[in-house]
Amino acid sequence: MTPTRLTYKPMLVVFTGVMAVLAIALNAITWSRVTMSIDAVIAAKKDQELWESLLITITDAETGQRGYIITGDVSYLEPFDRANLRVGQDLTALKENAIGRPAELAEVEAIEVSVVTRLDQIKMVRVVREREGLEAARAMMLKGEGKRLMDQLHEAILGQVERRKRESLARASEMARDLRWGYAAALGAGIVALGSGLVAFLLLRDALRHAKREQRFAEEKRRAESADREKSAFLATMSHEIRTPMNAILGFAELLRDRLTHEQELRYVDAILAGGRSLLQLINDILDLSKVEAGMLQVQAEPTDLRSTAYFVQQLFQQLAAQRGIDLRIQVDDTIPRSLLIDQLRLRQVLINLVGNALKFTEAGHVALRFEGDPRQSDLSRLRLRIAVEDTGRGIAPEQLETIFQPFVQVTEGEKAGIPGTGLGLAIVNRLVRLMGGTITVASEPGRGTTFELVFAEVEVSSRLAESLGGAEDEVIDFDVFRASTILIADDNPTNRELLSGIFEGSHHRVVLAADGEEAVAAAMREEPDLVLMDVRMPKKDGFEALAEIRSEARFRLLPVVAVTASSLGSEDDRARRKFDGYLRKPFSRAQLFQQFAQFIPHAAKEDSVGWNLPELLKIESPECAEAWRHLAGILDEIEKEDLPDLAKSMSVSEIAGFALRLRELSRETSCEPLARYAAALESDATSFSPGLMEQTLGRFPALVEAIRAAAEGSGTPQS
Repeated sequence: MTPTRLTYKPMLVVFTGVMAVLAIALNAITWSRVTMSIDAVIAAKKDQELWESLLITITDAETGQRGYIITGDVSYLEPFDRANLRVGQDLTALKENAIGRPAELAEVEAIEVSVVTRLDQIKMVRVVREREGLEAARAMMLKGEGKRLMDQLHEAILGQVERRKRESLARASEMARDLRWGYAAALGAGIVALGSGLVAFLLLRDALRHAKREQRFAEEKRRAESADREKSAFLATMSHEIRTPMNAILGFAELLRDRLTHEQELRYVDAILAGGRSLLQLINDILDLSKVEAGMLQVQAEPTDLRSTAYFVQQLFQQLAAQRGIDLRIQVDDTIPRSLLIDQLRLRQVLINLVGNALKFTEAGHVALRFEGDPRQSDLSRLRLRIAVEDTGRGIAPEQLETIFQPFVQVTEGEKAGIPGTGLGLAIVNRLVRLMGGTITVASEPGRGTTFELVFAEVEVSSRLAESLGGAEDEVIDFDVFRASTILIADDNPTNRELLSGIFEGSHHRVVLAADGEEAVAAAMREEPDLVLMDVRMPKKDGFEALAEIRSEARFRLLPVVAVTASSLGSEDDRARRKFDGYLRKPFSRAQLFQQFAQFIPHAAKEDSVGWNLPELLKIESPECAEAWRHLAGILDEIEKEDLPDLAKSMSVSEIAGFALRLRELSRETSCEPLARYAAALESDATSFSPGLMEQTLGRFPALVEAIRAAAEGSGTPQS
């Protein structure tokens, strides 16, 4: 219904109501006036009749008197006697009618005096006739006094009769006029009643239409809610059914990579990992887009160090940028605090899409990622965050700028050039940025490059230090840095059980397997594990039921249980995060599993966890390895002089995690197992947020450098 109709209907109802009230009032006034006119006409007519009756009565009395005087017959006195009685009644009635009208009452009283006087004269003539005879009575009558008085009475009474006639005519005329008004009022009331009926009909029709529309809307809402539930169930099922095999593909590929030494085989495994991660990214994009459109995706602001985020992006793309000959520039403004409240996972997803696109469409030049902060002068706890991704690529045509954020839309030049992609990345970026409360704009010039700008106007500064989310997907992870523990793995998928067993294979941890919820409960009661990795969807008993039964035992109240699920259903995710101690979504990397492990299992003694059995680890098997280690010792010397003092001073978790990641890359490039062990221990300290352990491990860095140099130069047995 349009706003005009919404305004028109109340006005129509009000107008009809006013007209109905006016019609009722007009009818009431008209009826009152007609009633008054009728009463006035009746009163005037009654007065006229009384005056006429009075005149006739007096005339009859005089006529009877004359007959008696002339004949002496007593029978002629009967009209006089009746007249004498009736005159009093008529005069009394006339005076009653004149009450409230002083002038008229005075006239009646004056006439009454004359009538009484005349009747007294007639009585005297009658008495003279009875006593003195005919001649004496005739002589009294001939005096002329009675005739004069009788003429005055006749004239006065006739005047009253004529006046009453005129009043009756005037009242009748008023009554006729009032009756015409009454007719008009009745006609108007009828018209108003007809209009009211029409309005009532229109309102009833609109009400019926509105009721049908509401019923239709309710039905559509029910269908939409049902569709949303079906969509949610579909997303959860698809997520579970796709992520479960993807977990096996990526997990076993990671395990296989650690066991291979042949360069060509490693390239094959790296190709499998890269393809699997690309497929996983596509799956995530499709599911995320569906969840955003269904209103199921939620952002969770948490303490985030943007320098760690920038370092993560740099580590992720620096090899690709180097291969393409592109300068990857990362810049974080000094005004940005160490910790901001923002959804770091979604922000990483946005930046990975934007920087990945920039590298994809840039053939020469640079790709720059810049973070700038503008603190609010009135509120230092908030700032305006601006993130820009700039490239010197081929650019975007102006006519395509309006459509690049739509799903499955890709720049035409990219399609022609055979650049892979589904066109989902920017659509998800746009939705995620808006969901996080920010805005995204794009400026581009064909042939010169493109700049995407993200602006978050109100970002809160966090007083809590940000924690690292981990680095590259193919990190070297050593679970032996933790105390030897019994781990219960509950999963109905045998491939997933085998994968998790393979991850812990060769470590000092003991693994117990369960194929469903019932077996998980029985194994927990029997083995008393130190940590449980529990699949959420299992037969017989699901993860929630198994968790409740395990926790019902007092001895397992503090047993850490980590949910492992492939579902993307928001309600199930929220429930799992509330019920379980930890949360892992399939497919997960060993680094993510390592982070969960670090939250619940204490570290082993440093001698065992880091593996400081240096004489065994520092064996060099080839001249090439010795040369690589000598070069590595030089790099580590520079790191010790330039970076180590600042790290020891700041003790920033994110910076130390980044430092550990850098050492991992160096250990991988030079095949230096001691450095890899050291980096794993340092990252473990950082992810478990243990300042004391981080300080101790950093203090052992110079000894490690000296040991690596001594082993490379063959100058004797290094000291630990």
